[in-house]
Amino acid sequence: MQTYRIHVSKGRERVDEIRSQLFVFPEVLDVFITGRPDSLVVVCWGRPRTAEWLRALRAAGYDLPRRSHFGIRAANVDRTTVVAPLRREAPSASTTPATRRRDILRAVV
Repeated sequence: MQTYRIHVSKGRERVDEIRSQLFVFPEVLDVFITGRPDSLVVVCWGRPRTAEWLRALRAAGYDLPRRSHFGIRAANVDRTTVVAPLRREAPSASTTPATRRRDILRAVV
């Protein structure tokens, strides 16, 4: 499992929408907010496709800063800056892809 920090203008305010956009990528397990309003952490399994994630967000109309900030490994950042807790929900019989991802993340952590 890996974490990558991405920068999206007003990302903290729109994290649920951004999470939904990134869940089309099977490797994306979750997206968390950080202490900065424009910084998010993407948790993924396997090889991250940051260029594709950012292309999809840009196509959906999200404002992304200049290219030099993209794909910064969150492992290089103090991990305590992630402030969005993982939701603790019991899995239901009809699990959605988002619920399955949370179950996988819980099992790995």
